Amino acid sequence: MVVLSVVFFLLAAVCAMLGVGGGIVYVPTLLLTGHDMHWSVTASLATILAGSSSAASVYLLRKEADLPLALMLEPPTMLMSFLGGLLSAHVSSTFLQAILGSVVLGGSYAMWKKKRLLTSKDGTHRWGTWTRVRGAATYHVWLPAVLPAVAAVGLLSGLVGVTGGFLKVPILVLLCAVPMHTAVATSTVMVVFTALGGLAGHVTQETVNWLVLIPLAIAVILGGQLGSRLVNKVNGATLRLVFAGLLALVGLRILILALW
Repeated sequence: MVVLSVVFFLLAAVCAMLGVGGGIVYVPTLLLTGHDMHWSVTASLATILAGSSSAASVYLLRKEADLPLALMLEPPTMLMSFLGGLLSAHVSSTFLQAILGSVVLGGSYAMWKKKRLLTSKDGTHRWGTWTRVRGAATYHVWLPAVLPAVAAVGLLSGLVGVTGGFLKVPILVLLCAVPMHTAVATSTVMVVFTALGGLAGHVTQETVNWLVLIPLAIAVILGGQLGSRLVNKVNGATLRLVFAGLLALVGLRILILALW
């Protein structure tokens, strides 16, 4: 457990810098150490809640997150994450892993190519557009497209024990043209609520030994503090490419576990 806690500390630091909860690496790590899929999902969500809360506190204190945007997008995400948590016990582990691996690889490709799903230039002319101005940055959030997208992320998150930060960041960057550092901070705040919703759904379906998770929770809390303080030392473009590379490696690993 000591070695696993150290691994989770390092993973939490990196994930805090990327604006992801960590489920995309926590779940595979737990699977590789011999735990089954459904226990790994619940443990992942519990540790994500601890680590993301730690990192989010730093981003909020420094006013780097777009809090109004996070509060607008998170309710449907959290609701669908709870639903995913309820449904997870009725879906096979292999199928869940295959879905997760495929989606992670898709997110990796989109971030690497930096493909805009919608052009922000025309955003002000669309019905339902919410224009956000933060310092020197102006971006347009087209709610009729973004709200269903984050709701779908929430459902997937609850099903497979992640919090969708690996998809929320691309949605914010590619769909809304949010600057990378702002997207990371905003996603981290959203991840806290998504993890809470997904965990609540899982807890109603199974008994959790919370004492086993305490060392991992402490590790990710400390890692979240470290990563959130280091993020501004990394260039936004570099952060995006690192994010894409991490997703590619994790996505391939998950698919291999699912298929073999």
